[in-house]
Amino acid sequence: MDHDMSTEDLFTGDELAAMDRDDELRMDAADEARYATEDDTQPGDDAPFEGLADGEER
Repeated sequence: MDHDMSTEDLFTGDELAAMDRDDELRMDAADEARYATEDDTQPGDDAPFEGLADGEER
């Protein structure tokens, strides 16, 4: 079935921006949940960075 697009098939800039914001919030929440799980499964990985070892380069 062929369907020609019309302007009714398009999103406005405001609608696209709202969808982008919603997607970013959803992905941020998923990342935070994953990071929390990783922190729980990898204890002791919170040691402060003490710099490079002697002779070590960036």
